[in-house]
Amino acid sequence: MGVFSRSADPPPVAHAGQPRRPPPPPPPPRRWTGRPRCFALDWEKVSDKDGVLVERRAVPGLRVSAIRVTARSPLAPGAVFETIWKQQST
Repeated sequence: MGVFSRSADPPPVAHAGQPRRPPPPPPPPRRWTGRPRCFALDWEKVSDKDGVLVERRAVPGLRVSAIRVTARSPLAPGAVFETIWKQQST
């Protein structure tokens, strides 16, 4: 028994005397805004000390704010993660 592959939608079939339907038009291209969706201008800086930036913003429909923390370090990412994992295992 062989393996066959079929697409989800078979191609349109022309019946006798009927023309074949053209394929649907492609979707319109998406616009690039130049920044990712998660980027927002409404983040409020709460703290920026010792290489740790803490920001917050209101979230519609919630009583609590969203929090974003960005950490900067002169160490390589591997050294930072190794230190974090060592702390979690003890």
